[in-house]
Amino acid sequence: MAVGPATPPENQTRLTTNPSAADLPPGPLPKTEWNFDPVPAAEIIACCWWEYARESAFIRDVHRRCSACSQPPGAPGNGLSCEAELRLHQDLQKAQSIGSAADIFLRGLSSAPPPLAAGEIPAMTGSFPQPWQTLAAAERQQRSHFGLEGKRIPFVPFQRGRVGDAKCISDGTKTPAAKAEPGREPVRREATALLIDWSDVTNDELVNCFRRWVKANRPPQHPVPSQKGHKLVDWRTNLTRLAVLRLLARFTARQLLVENAFPEIWQTQQFAGRKWDDVTKWYNARREARSVFQKLFPFLPPGELPLAWQRHYPANTTVFPG
Repeated sequence: MAVGPATPPENQTRLTTNPSAADLPPGPLPKTEWNFDPVPAAEIIACCWWEYARESAFIRDVHRRCSACSQPPGAPGNGLSCEAELRLHQDLQKAQSIGSAADIFLRGLSSAPPPLAAGEIPAMTGSFPQPWQTLAAAERQQRSHFGLEGKRIPFVPFQRGRVGDAKCISDGTKTPAAKAEPGREPVRREATALLIDWSDVTNDELVNCFRRWVKANRPPQHPVPSQKGHKLVDWRTNLTRLAVLRLLARFTARQLLVENAFPEIWQTQQFAGRKWDDVTKWYNARREARSVFQKLFPFLPPGELPLAWQRHYPANTTVFPG
């Protein structure tokens, strides 16, 4: 039977293995679902991508279909139809559209964790969607490299062109290279010819001239990237927001702040600030976690929300039933 893409959130089917925080029984959550204090700085970016990916029914469904596709012939539930394999390939391409960050949670997607000898460093395993903090230290280290790909491999945005760029330069004399032609993807890179007078201008004058040219010719579909939200403290803040989202799926703000139903949270650094005494900060953080989820994964089906967005009880519930 062919398996299609994940359905919208109101019809999401809960997976029976590796449950999300929203699937766990009512009551306190395991620390690995909400306490991100132990995550070291070197892992914080990858952890953020991984934990938010665990909140996606679409990404979990891709994982399930990859596992089914990799089963040996004759195994229960093995294989997919040709049509389902095509849809799986298309959905994987959607997930990979965000670039190298997708490798954090896609690498080893369909592989079962192999048995390891003492001291052996594991390869990428099919550990998704287990909590990040339950992964082997060596695997967390490997996956963290993908989160720092831009830092690990220096990117050179401006360099001398190659002979193969001549055609691009020639085409650029006919139409502005920075503009996308009808039916084609927007231009990401541009080759052009430069006429530089080294004799009569200083380096600073050349740089200022080039700066004016870049400002006038930057393609509108590629605005100047914002560095907001890319500091380690911002990634850690996003994890705290996710913790709030998951906690408010289990408890009401009144239970946490007034009834002290889960006192363990107040022993952590991430909830040490006085701002968490204000109930509005909790609901603001919950909404911000939803926004982060949607920004990290723009390829998700329209309307998909984090799994923990669905509360176990109405927001005004003060006591768990039963």
